[in-house]
Amino acid sequence: MNKDAFLQAFGRELRLVRLEKGLTLEELGERARLDDKHLGRVERGEKLPSILTVYQLYLATGMSVDTVFKRLKDNGDIQD
Repeated sequence: MNKDAFLQAFGRELRLVRLEKGLTLEELGERARLDDKHLGRVERGEKLPSILTVYQLYLATGMSVDTVFKRLKDNGDIQD
């Protein structure tokens, strides 16, 4: 998997988690203490989130990295 494909897949999963939680970008931004425009770029696969951003998203949503990677693997987006 190339970087762009990974960014797209990660962003898609982030968006799904956000929607499952019933959050807008603005609400997630407030909870995670991140700029909603930055989060929009991450969701669109335009921006690689830092590990700190991923951690802040985990705190705000409960979205763990292992769950995201499992979902990406289950969807066929990544392989072992």
